[in-house]
Amino acid sequence: MSITIAISDDNRQRRQQLEQRLSEQCELKVLTDAASTCPSQERRLRSRVRLNPLDNALARSERLKPRVLLASLEQCAATQFISQLQRRCPDTRVLSLADSGHAQAPTHAATSYAIQRDAQLLDSLASGACGCLTSDSSSQHISQAVRSVEHGETWVPRRLLGPLMARLRAAAPLEARPA
Repeated sequence: MSITIAISDDNRQRRQQLEQRLSEQCELKVLTDAASTCPSQERRLRSRVRLNPLDNALARSERLKPRVLLASLEQCAATQFISQLQRRCPDTRVLSLADSGHAQAPTHAATSYAIQRDAQLLDSLASGACGCLTSDSSSQHISQAVRSVEHGETWVPRRLLGPLMARLRAAAPLEARPA
Protein backbone atom coordinates (compact mmCIF):
# COMPACT_ATOMS: atom_id res chain seq x y z
CA MET A 1 0.00 0.00 0.00
CA SER A 2 1.38 3.41 -0.93
CA ILE A 3 1.85 6.26 1.53
CA THR A 4 0.06 9.47 0.54
CA ILE A 5 2.15 12.60 0.95
CA ALA A 6 1.63 16.29 0.22
CA ILE A 7 4.07 19.16 0.20
CA SER A 8 3.12 22.52 1.63
CA ASP A 9 5.68 25.06 0.43
CA ASP A 10 5.27 28.54 -1.06
CA ASN A 11 8.53 28.13 -2.96
CA ARG A 12 7.07 26.75 -6.19
CA GLN A 13 10.38 25.57 -7.66
CA ARG A 14 11.38 23.70 -4.50
CA ARG A 15 7.90 22.17 -4.18
CA GLN A 16 7.94 20.97 -7.79
CA GLN A 17 11.42 19.50 -7.41
CA LEU A 18 10.36 17.62 -4.29
CA GLU A 19 7.17 16.40 -5.97
CA GLN A 20 9.16 15.21 -8.97
CA ARG A 21 11.78 13.43 -6.87
CA LEU A 22 9.26 11.80 -4.55
CA SER A 23 6.89 10.71 -7.32
CA GLU A 24 9.70 8.45 -8.54
CA GLN A 25 9.47 6.45 -5.30
CA CYS A 26 6.98 3.65 -6.02
CA GLU A 27 5.73 3.36 -2.44
CA LEU A 28 4.84 7.07 -2.26
CA LYS A 29 1.74 8.65 -3.78
CA VAL A 30 2.29 12.40 -4.14
CA LEU A 31 -0.85 14.52 -3.80
CA THR A 32 -0.31 17.83 -5.60
CA ASP A 33 -2.09 21.10 -6.21
CA ALA A 34 -3.10 22.68 -9.50
CA ALA A 35 -0.04 24.97 -9.54
CA SER A 36 2.31 22.00 -9.83
CA THR A 37 3.55 20.59 -13.10
CA CYS A 38 4.61 17.17 -11.88
CA PRO A 39 3.51 14.68 -14.60
CA SER A 40 2.38 11.97 -12.17
CA GLN A 41 -0.15 14.04 -10.28
CA GLU A 42 -2.66 11.90 -8.44
CA ARG A 43 -5.02 14.50 -7.09
CA ARG A 44 -5.40 18.21 -7.74
CA LEU A 45 -6.58 21.05 -5.55
CA ARG A 46 -6.63 24.70 -6.44
CA SER A 47 -5.16 26.97 -3.81
CA ARG A 48 -7.64 29.26 -2.19
CA VAL A 49 -6.23 32.62 -3.21
CA ARG A 50 -8.24 34.70 -0.75
CA LEU A 51 -6.89 32.89 2.31
CA ASN A 52 -3.70 33.80 4.14
CA PRO A 53 -0.86 31.25 3.71
CA LEU A 54 -1.59 29.52 7.04
CA ASP A 55 -5.32 29.06 6.35
CA ASN A 56 -4.61 28.07 2.75
CA ALA A 57 -2.17 25.35 3.85
CA LEU A 58 -4.66 24.08 6.43
CA ALA A 59 -7.52 24.03 3.91
CA ARG A 60 -5.37 22.16 1.36
CA SER A 61 -4.34 19.62 4.00
CA GLU A 62 -7.95 19.06 5.03
CA ARG A 63 -8.98 18.47 1.41
CA LEU A 64 -6.03 16.30 0.36
CA LYS A 65 -5.87 14.28 3.61
CA PRO A 66 -2.27 13.08 3.15
CA ARG A 67 -0.85 10.53 5.56
CA VAL A 68 2.37 12.60 5.72
CA LEU A 69 2.70 16.32 5.07
CA LEU A 70 6.07 17.91 4.30
CA ALA A 71 5.52 21.43 5.63
CA SER A 72 7.88 24.30 4.93
CA LEU A 73 8.93 26.26 8.01
CA GLU A 74 9.23 29.42 5.91
CA GLN A 75 5.63 29.25 4.76
CA CYS A 76 3.88 30.10 7.98
CA ALA A 77 4.24 30.12 11.73
CA ALA A 78 5.26 26.49 12.16
CA THR A 79 4.09 26.02 15.74
CA GLN A 80 0.68 27.56 15.05
CA PHE A 81 0.28 25.60 11.81
CA ILE A 82 1.21 22.24 13.36
CA SER A 83 -1.07 22.63 16.39
CA GLN A 84 -4.03 23.64 14.18
CA LEU A 85 -3.31 20.84 11.72
CA GLN A 86 -3.29 18.28 14.54
CA ARG A 87 -6.76 19.41 15.59
CA ARG A 88 -8.17 19.50 12.05
CA CYS A 89 -6.33 16.52 10.52
CA PRO A 90 -5.34 14.22 13.40
CA ASP A 91 -4.31 11.37 11.06
CA THR A 92 -1.80 13.52 9.14
CA ARG A 93 1.79 13.34 10.36
CA VAL A 94 3.97 16.39 9.80
CA LEU A 95 7.57 16.40 8.64
CA SER A 96 8.97 19.93 8.98
CA LEU A 97 10.97 21.04 5.99
CA ALA A 98 13.62 23.75 6.42
CA ASP A 99 15.63 25.53 3.76
CA SER A 100 19.12 24.07 3.62
CA GLY A 101 20.79 27.48 3.50
CA HIS A 102 23.63 26.16 1.30
CA ALA A 103 23.43 29.21 -0.95
CA GLN A 104 25.15 31.24 1.73
CA ALA A 105 28.90 31.41 2.15
CA PRO A 106 30.35 29.97 5.38
CA THR A 107 30.24 33.21 7.34
CA HIS A 108 28.97 34.41 10.68
CA ALA A 109 25.62 35.16 8.97
CA ALA A 110 25.42 31.59 7.63
CA THR A 111 26.20 30.20 11.08
CA SER A 112 23.55 32.44 12.61
CA TYR A 113 21.07 31.25 9.96
CA ALA A 114 21.84 27.60 10.73
CA ILE A 115 21.30 28.18 14.45
CA GLN A 116 17.98 29.93 13.76
CA ARG A 117 16.89 27.15 11.35
CA ASP A 118 17.73 24.45 13.90
CA ALA A 119 15.79 26.35 16.59
CA GLN A 120 12.77 26.46 14.23
CA LEU A 121 13.06 22.72 13.63
CA LEU A 122 13.20 22.05 17.37
CA ASP A 123 10.16 24.31 17.92
CA SER A 124 8.26 22.39 15.25
CA LEU A 125 9.09 19.09 17.00
CA ALA A 126 7.93 20.55 20.32
CA SER A 127 4.67 21.58 18.61
CA GLY A 128 3.95 18.07 17.39
CA ALA A 129 5.87 17.52 14.16
CA CYS A 130 6.93 13.90 13.83
CA GLY A 131 10.24 14.78 12.24
CA CYS A 132 12.28 17.32 10.37
CA LEU A 133 14.44 17.55 7.27
CA THR A 134 16.22 20.13 5.17
CA SER A 135 15.15 20.78 1.59
CA ASP A 136 18.43 19.48 0.16
CA SER A 137 17.96 16.01 1.64
CA SER A 138 18.27 13.19 -0.89
CA SER A 139 15.15 11.50 -2.26
CA GLN A 140 16.15 8.31 -0.46
CA HIS A 141 16.58 10.19 2.82
CA ILE A 142 13.20 11.90 2.47
CA SER A 143 11.39 8.67 1.57
CA GLN A 144 13.03 6.97 4.58
CA ALA A 145 11.79 9.80 6.81
CA VAL A 146 8.29 9.58 5.31
CA ARG A 147 8.13 5.81 5.89
CA SER A 148 9.44 6.21 9.44
CA VAL A 149 6.94 8.86 10.54
CA GLU A 150 4.12 7.02 8.76
CA HIS A 151 4.93 4.04 11.03
CA GLY A 152 4.77 6.22 14.15
CA GLU A 153 8.49 6.89 14.54
CA THR A 154 10.25 10.25 14.89
CA TRP A 155 12.81 11.46 12.35
CA VAL A 156 15.47 13.83 13.70
CA PRO A 157 18.80 14.69 12.05
CA ARG A 158 21.81 13.79 14.19
CA ARG A 159 22.97 17.39 14.42
CA LEU A 160 19.75 18.21 16.32
CA LEU A 161 20.01 15.42 18.90
CA GLY A 162 22.34 17.41 21.19
CA PRO A 163 20.16 20.54 21.28
CA LEU A 164 17.03 18.38 21.58
CA MET A 165 18.45 16.51 24.57
CA ALA A 166 19.49 19.81 26.18
CA ARG A 167 15.90 21.08 25.82
CA LEU A 168 14.52 17.88 27.32
CA ARG A 169 16.90 18.09 30.28
CA ALA A 170 16.05 21.74 30.87
CA ALA A 171 12.32 20.96 30.77
CA ALA A 172 12.54 17.96 33.13
CA PRO A 173 11.38 18.64 36.68
CA LEU A 174 14.25 18.86 39.19
CA GLU A 175 13.07 15.81 41.14
CA ALA A 176 13.14 13.71 37.97
CA ARG A 177 16.77 14.59 37.18
CA PRO A 178 19.49 12.21 38.28
CA ALA A 179 21.54 13.31 41.27
